[in-house]
Amino acid sequence: MFKKLELGSPAFWAVVTVAAVLSFHFVADLVWLSRYDVPPSWDFANHLKKSLDYSDLLMEGRWRELVDVDEYYPPLSRLPAALAYPLFGRQEAVAVSANFVWFVVLVGAVFALGRRLGGLGAGVAGALFAAFTPFLYNYTRFYALVVPTTAAAAAAMLALVYTDGFTRRYASLAFGAVFGLAALVKWTVVAFVLPAAVWAVFAPRGDAASRPVRLLHFGAASATAFVVACPWYLRHLFHLVNAARHTALEAVGQGDPAVFTSASFSHYISAAVYQLGIVMLAAGAVAVIYCAVRRRPGWVLLLFWILGSYIILTLIRNKDYRFTAPLLPAFAVAFGVAFASLRPRRLQIALASLAAAYALAIFFITSFGVGDLPARYVWKPLRHRLLVYDNEKPRREYWHIAAILRGVVAWERREGRRANFCVVPNVATFAGITFQYYATRDRQNANIFRPREDFPNFCDLIIAKDGDQGDDPGWKAFAKLRGDPAWFRDAYAEVARYRLDDGSTATLYRRQVRPRAAFTPRLAEISSLAGRAYPELLSDLRNVATEARAAAPQKGYFKFIRVRARAGKVAGTPVADLDVLLREVVVNPWAPYGEVQLLRLGSVSLSFKAEDEDLAGKLEDALPGLRDAAVAFDAGNLSARARYGNAPLAVTVALRDDGRKVRAYFKKASVSNVPVAAPLLWYLNTQLAPLADRERLPFGLGAVRLRGVAGGRVEVTVGDLQ
Repeated sequence: MFKKLELGSPAFWAVVTVAAVLSFHFVADLVWLSRYDVPPSWDFANHLKKSLDYSDLLMEGRWRELVDVDEYYPPLSRLPAALAYPLFGRQEAVAVSANFVWFVVLVGAVFALGRRLGGLGAGVAGALFAAFTPFLYNYTRFYALVVPTTAAAAAAMLALVYTDGFTRRYASLAFGAVFGLAALVKWTVVAFVLPAAVWAVFAPRGDAASRPVRLLHFGAASATAFVVACPWYLRHLFHLVNAARHTALEAVGQGDPAVFTSASFSHYISAAVYQLGIVMLAAGAVAVIYCAVRRRPGWVLLLFWILGSYIILTLIRNKDYRFTAPLLPAFAVAFGVAFASLRPRRLQIALASLAAAYALAIFFITSFGVGDLPARYVWKPLRHRLLVYDNEKPRREYWHIAAILRGVVAWERREGRRANFCVVPNVATFAGITFQYYATRDRQNANIFRPREDFPNFCDLIIAKDGDQGDDPGWKAFAKLRGDPAWFRDAYAEVARYRLDDGSTATLYRRQVRPRAAFTPRLAEISSLAGRAYPELLSDLRNVATEARAAAPQKGYFKFIRVRARAGKVAGTPVADLDVLLREVVVNPWAPYGEVQLLRLGSVSLSFKAEDEDLAGKLEDALPGLRDAAVAFDAGNLSARARYGNAPLAVTVALRDDGRKVRAYFKKASVSNVPVAAPLLWYLNTQLAPLADRERLPFGLGAVRLRGVAGGRVEVTVGDLQ
């Protein structure tokens, strides 16, 4: 960047200025963090927990497992914190301070971009604009992905500018490597870099003969990016696709505007006002217009950075103001270029003085508030939300999470096993993931669950926060339990109460063994447990016969419960001769009369018979476009044939139990009678999620067997019915 950085030269003072601003922010963040103590909420707690998981794997030398820690977010953003924990401790402040590395990368990339496109003054002005963007410096105080993602996009754009439209070979390869690393920070980076990269390839240039060379360099850069990012993305591609569908459905429920509507297109304009404030947004918008009018090659990249990625974001149903943060460096660079073009110099100095005063005033007001100063000492328009981003102010709240977890540890030591611990409700700083983070930080092993509809099944301990919790499903289920006070007193004992800073009270309960003396299990009621074991799997059971062997009926403990049905449905498919065997069953002996609550289950086994035609029909319904489907079974294998259009398809899948998980494996497949290559089958097998995981479920599945039987039927057996 600098061929020669001499002491006292303009380049030297430019670097000193940027370094001084970064040092100012780092010290201000340390002061802010020293005055802020609030448990991390949903996303923050999740990222903190994952960073601790990465750190533990690194310290234990289990490097290959790093790609499997998180199926949704790539690993690179968590590595600075993961490396800092062994040196400075496992506290949240250590992670946040380590995350400041990404802010340095962000400001440095904007400085380098501005210098490349508009000179040294443009670099300094752009870096200061980015450093004092309220939305960005606010997120340097929380462990989130906003700053890492923004920094990754800015670094990739810097590498793209140095390719000179992919006319430079080694610079293009370097861009591919940086782009691959940026994608390992977060996948949304692709939306911000790709439009500008495509324009750089196909932009008109004076030398038409360079087009093939540029395409070749772009292909080499793409291949390099793929090689860098593929270890994680190939592992989790299917999960990302499914997650995208899930988030789109969530967006509909949250009321996010539909794509191809004016509301969708204008949604992120209000985000820019929220992130920058009206003054900085106006300055950035004028600068972008200036760059568009002048249309220098490097400056046009900024337009594609902004407009191209903006259009892509409007086409995504799920919308969040944080998504557009990687656009802010583009405004900063454009501002730097436009500011450096101002003439005369006295105008530059006057505007720079006003901008510095404004930026510092906004920084202190948004970061630390105005304290107890009377309102007349603060210019009222400065406090308007359009001018001042509403940053989080330093405060302290004590939610007793560490104390509650110490109570869980005491229970585990007394009982000699891990506790199943439920958190009610799942709200902000009192969420299951928040408790999971603190448990991971303090190396505690409790199984911490989010509330579920079948709550409190499998919960040994419950922490419940009072007050109106709205539509939270766990809270609704818990409130239903407390609707019978006499029963609740018999079922749960209060361990401790904690007064929370929001005025509510959290109560820790433990499940106690004080069953009703008159409890006598009735097989007619217990037969419903077959459906409770897999409520989405078994339904419409007819001609049911039940047998059971009780070991301690007063405590609700059974060695086994067996349920046979002449007919029923498995996953919606009609079946016959259904046989379900539940082993090591514990039901709730304090449940209200006529109701059976399953508390623990050692294993489940089931077998049934189904017509080939029924299963083939289910296959055609599950995959639109298939026709002429046929399904056949042999020992442990499922073979399916169908036609998609005019192309015949065939696949054979094997089900295996490796002792911990039941997995499905593609053995062979063909399309139009052409066998699928073994490497592709291997890749598909790495993407298949397990059908069951004994480390996560409260019960295990035995071996899976499938075989054909007489009469054109198939028999599916899960577990051992002997």
